[in-house]
Amino acid sequence: MRPAALALLTLAWAGQALAQTPPCALNGLAPLAVQDEAKAAFLAGRYDAFYRLATPLVPEAKERYGAVIGKLPVLLPSGFADCSTILRRQDPGGMTQEISLFRLKPPGTGVLALLLATAPVGGKDQIIFFSFNEKITQVLEDLR
Repeated sequence: MRPAALALLTLAWAGQALAQTPPCALNGLAPLAVQDEAKAAFLAGRYDAFYRLATPLVPEAKERYGAVIGKLPVLLPSGFADCSTILRRQDPGGMTQEISLFRLKPPGTGVLALLLATAPVGGKDQIIFFSFNEKITQVLEDLR
């Protein structure tokens, strides 16, 4: 293979790898599909999709949507500027907790902290708990 063709192939492969990196990825750790999908929905302001992913085990989830999600769809209809996962805690039984920070638009106007807890239920990882707050100390209180 010619050096120019090899260079183009390498650049194409690197571009694909970057395009596949989920939002809010935590460097050096394998992604967790259900959490990555939920964080991507939250980032984009697709709160209904986020809520469906975050409440699969809550029988009355539909009825509680407004009380739980609150004014996010009104205050932040287009989601957030960006996000980063700052903590992951994994327990021997399979529960994984992550805290991600979502920067408000325009950047520099604040952040919202999101805690997601995932556990293996019925043979697949599912979100079993979440909380969010503009005060990270409130979210840290939910971390176990």
